[in-house]
Amino acid sequence: MGLADDFEWQVLNKLDRNEWESGLLLVNEYIRTHKDTASSALRLRGTLHVARGMPALALADFSKSLESCQDETDSHILKAKIELLKGKLGSALEEAEKAVQSDEQRGEAYATRAYIVQQALIKGEPLSTGVQELLQDWQKAIDCGNYPRTYLCHFNRACIFQNFVKDLQAAFDEYNIALEKNPNYLHAIKNRAILHTMQGRVVDAIRDYELAVSLNSQDFESSFSLGVVYAAVAHNKTFLSASPSPTSDVAMISDSEKIPDEQRSEYIELAIKNFKNALNYCLKEKKPEYWALTQEELALLYCERVAGQTGYNLEESIRHFKNALQGDSRTSCTSIPYSAL
Repeated sequence: MGLADDFEWQVLNKLDRNEWESGLLLVNEYIRTHKDTASSALRLRGTLHVARGMPALALADFSKSLESCQDETDSHILKAKIELLKGKLGSALEEAEKAVQSDEQRGEAYATRAYIVQQALIKGEPLSTGVQELLQDWQKAIDCGNYPRTYLCHFNRACIFQNFVKDLQAAFDEYNIALEKNPNYLHAIKNRAILHTMQGRVVDAIRDYELAVSLNSQDFESSFSLGVVYAAVAHNKTFLSASPSPTSDVAMISDSEKIPDEQRSEYIELAIKNFKNALNYCLKEKKPEYWALTQEELALLYCERVAGQTGYNLEESIRHFKNALQGDSRTSCTSIPYSAL
């Protein structure tokens, strides 16, 4: 007996918005009150732990779920995930192959195999499967028609096109399909914003980052990235096109036609607002390099700030520069698209 579809979707929606803690509360309560489906719930909780970066907890939940698993294909899928968490990519792929052989109509089996191969590529440890075969596996997971999170398949295909095939238009198309299927998928929104930025569509990048922040105001990366875009506009004296078109672009202003101070001041204020929000969810102890980089960005913005008192802005700039020196700001915070399962 499995989980109710509406409950599983509710939890997965929390995961897709990086609301892991509230998702865990839901699953823990479900496990406490539904002993008959505890195995499926443990598997779901393990998925949440993976997303949170808690491999030991995920490993424990997948192992417990495996003990009471009655389905052969599900058993191989769980074993594949367990081996992957242990860092045994070869063994994980073997179990995923067995899952596919056990049921060639199970979309999750193909998705699991694709995920393992993609993780190997990201880690620089490519397995025998090539990029085209990897894309085909994600497509097979979609075509089976029984994998509930097909938006993840499109998202991962987009990551492959972006990072390995270097086909940005194909990546953009796949991100759009993923978001048509799940408009709240935070990672697809942020990755699409990166593509917009790379291709000079700053208006669209801001729109996507604003959407990401609205979905989860506690997501550091969304607020930080939005701050970066606004700061870049202010520093480079770039005029934002008002066109709402998906292909809206950015028009550069010549030296004789600079952005009005009032407009530039607005961008600086927006950048400061988002960097400050990012700092609320980026602890120095956990991410010292990101914390320091955010402090550095704020210091530079206060140097150029038009609004407010000059003395206060100078004090804030000095304070943030001092904070930046306490960490390591040499690390780039640019998002790297990754796969999710």
